[in-house]
Amino acid sequence: MTTGSEAALRMQGPLLGRRVALVILGYGILLTLPAGWSGFVIGHDTFSHLIMSRHFVDQLWAGDFYPRWLPEANAGLGSPVFQFYGPVPYYITALFRPLLSHDPEGWHQLGLAAALAVIASGFTAHAWLRQLAGERAALVGAVLYMSAPYHLAVDLYQRFAFAELWGFVWMPLVMLCARASMRGGRGAVAGLSLSYALLIMTHLPTTLLFSWVPLAYALWLARPDERRGAFIRVAGGMLLGIGLAAIYLAPAMATRQFVRFDIMESGHFHFAHHFLFYAPGRDDGVRDFMYSLGVTVGAMVLVAAGVWSLGRKIWSGNVRREAGFWLGIACLAFFMMIYPSKPVWEAVAILQAVQFPWRLAAILTLAMTLLVTLWIDVALPKRFLAHPASALILGMLLLYQAIPTLKEYAQVGMWSMTPRLAGLTAVINKMEANAGAEGGAGYGQAAVFLGAARLSRYNSFLPTWSNPELFADTAESVRALEKLASRPDKAWPVAGKGRVLVTHWQPPRIELLADAQTPMKIEVLQLYYPGWVARLEGVAARPEVAPSRPDGLLELQIPAGKHRVVIERESLDQERAGRMISILSMLVLSGYLFWPRLRRSANHDHES
Repeated sequence: MTTGSEAALRMQGPLLGRRVALVILGYGILLTLPAGWSGFVIGHDTFSHLIMSRHFVDQLWAGDFYPRWLPEANAGLGSPVFQFYGPVPYYITALFRPLLSHDPEGWHQLGLAAALAVIASGFTAHAWLRQLAGERAALVGAVLYMSAPYHLAVDLYQRFAFAELWGFVWMPLVMLCARASMRGGRGAVAGLSLSYALLIMTHLPTTLLFSWVPLAYALWLARPDERRGAFIRVAGGMLLGIGLAAIYLAPAMATRQFVRFDIMESGHFHFAHHFLFYAPGRDDGVRDFMYSLGVTVGAMVLVAAGVWSLGRKIWSGNVRREAGFWLGIACLAFFMMIYPSKPVWEAVAILQAVQFPWRLAAILTLAMTLLVTLWIDVALPKRFLAHPASALILGMLLLYQAIPTLKEYAQVGMWSMTPRLAGLTAVINKMEANAGAEGGAGYGQAAVFLGAARLSRYNSFLPTWSNPELFADTAESVRALEKLASRPDKAWPVAGKGRVLVTHWQPPRIELLADAQTPMKIEVLQLYYPGWVARLEGVAARPEVAPSRPDGLLELQIPAGKHRVVIERESLDQERAGRMISILSMLVLSGYLFWPRLRRSANHDHES
């Protein structure tokens, strides 16, 4: 017979789980309401992600399962951005499209997806921390992780680093599964593979900076007699995750020569210009950002060191060893963000691909959260209320987390409107005209960026053959791009005699009718990129597709006569190889998970 106390204990688990879920959900909504309500978060990268998200979602819902080439980007000239940029966050954004038909530019969809990233990170952080601490401490840790200054203030409200924001969701999940994989279990290794694949397909810079952490964790935390097996299981799970992500990773790594990576890794973007507290020759805005970010990161390091100093007196055994590992991670991450680490960045060339050393603040956030959680887990039940310093530190933490959101709430007047690029451009132009009339400072640069966004210009991952002058951050470049893209004919002869008529224009499929009195060279209003092919109906030989000069558009030579020309994009060899590796990895993962069950079933049938 079940007693009342037993029944109460049995009910406590589900009830506590529901309370935790409600707290995380409610706090996440509070933190992200300014972003989710209207989507109007003007950060460093807002317009870039708005452009990518809008076109990716449009193509996905039009039936393109994996949009790699965005034909409507860059004012309709196209962009290969999703050959290189992780697609997972934009698949999640696409889930909101059917619910928000009133949102043609995608502001609300993007804002809600960003809000969901913060909320989801609370749940994954709690799941990870719950394996290392009690329920209350894990909940406090999850709350701190969601609202950590770099996570919330910098990545959401200041930079709007949408992909990196989703990276915060997968890192705790990778650590949770890596820890479980150390002890064995096929499900844990499979979970590690899937979560690591999601991280890879979300944000490569975060993946590059984070990947060594679970491997080092296995070596540090495993018992000496189990270390080799633990490391092999964690490394094997991550290797299988790389295979699962190969559909994206293989072409992203193997086709770098097709885009202007030199632009993204030099000048303003060179890693040496982005160490904390160090911004030589930079304008005031960048210098202010670097120093404010330095203060934020410094505060996080002080919190990590402070709770270590308090906790090491009361931690013991594995908990102390766990805390020591994450303190080392915090210190190393901080060192790699400041100028004395420059020789390391120069020696390890692959690190330079992350562009900004301060991206390591994401890893520091993970370490700080774990250290605070371990400290609270011991201090809360034993001496928390009796220790004024502990209460003061936690109170300051909570206050520090709240400041960025309170600042955003001051913009409450903007919540009821759905922003439109055309309206924003008109406001900026009006401000610019008024400032010019009064002799004050103009708003030209803001108008340039808004005008470029209106044209869906995305000047990263530009094809190697494109004309840089069309994509510079100047008003003249914006006007030149608009003039080129507004040509009504979309395909025209540039050499030879004849006429061209566009009969079908839905890139990546274009159909033309060409009446060539002489051999004729045709230019088509899409940027050249490997994979474009052309066919002449009834002619076996394919005309060569090449980049035009100086703009890098599609250009093809056709013989004299009347021809129906079909231009399409075909998968590159690297894309096909990536798909094959991902399929094989899925088969390996399925076999790894289900082979023991199938074997037991076969043995049972044999015995019967």
